[in-house]
Amino acid sequence: MVILLMSGLAEAGGDWQQKVLYDLEVELNDSTHSLQGRAEITYINHSPDTLEHIWMHLWPNAYRDRHTALAQQKFRQGSTKMHFSPDSAFGGISLENVAADGREIDWRFRSEDTLDVAFFPLSEALAPGDSTVLSMDFEVQIPLVLSRLGRYGNHYELTQWYPKPAVYDAAGWHPMSYLDMGEFYSEWGDYRVTHDAAGQLSCSGDRGASGGGGDRLAGFAGGAGRTVGGQSGAEKEGASRGHEEPGEDGT
Repeated sequence: MVILLMSGLAEAGGDWQQKVLYDLEVELNDSTHSLQGRAEITYINHSPDTLEHIWMHLWPNAYRDRHTALAQQKFRQGSTKMHFSPDSAFGGISLENVAADGREIDWRFRSEDTLDVAFFPLSEALAPGDSTVLSMDFEVQIPLVLSRLGRYGNHYELTQWYPKPAVYDAAGWHPMSYLDMGEFYSEWGDYRVTHDAAGQLSCSGDRGASGGGGDRLAGFAGGAGRTVGGQSGAEKEGASRGHEEPGEDGT
């Protein structure tokens, strides 16, 4: 079972809202428990400010090891599952060929111990009303179910699995590590997802025409509103390769 969640939720800050258009191509490799994908993210600057960089959330890296902000939060809350999990239980996301408007950029993590937030300098300053296209290849090593992202056998729960810009509003940028609270604070977004995941499909949004892979390839599109908490109707997509019930931390 694979369930992919695209979250585009945030609270409005001022009389304007940024918007993000996601075009994601992703393939599930269930022998290595990984996703290989390509993202083209169109970021539209509706703010009155000129932006020279974009903060990005790489939230699968919250599951990289037992020292992340998520792992530390869980330990403080009395959950020792991440703290005592073997190294093989963890996962994360890696990026290659990162570009803005076709030009490679020298991006970096926020810090050596904050790998789920990244700084993307833009090739050119983004003026009010303009847009930029961020493109990148990515790979996600899917962890065991340690929180909302993970796997049990061939049952996959994939949330916050793709690179996504942090919110920019009247108060400025809101780059934040992934925690059990706050993950839905994201920009307004429209999504088009092409996937190669055989089996049952669980989704919301609109199913597009199949591609060359027959029933294995489908496109989806949908939008999400900017409110805190909950999910909009276009946030979820998925496919199934058989079902195995998740444990107590599964979703």
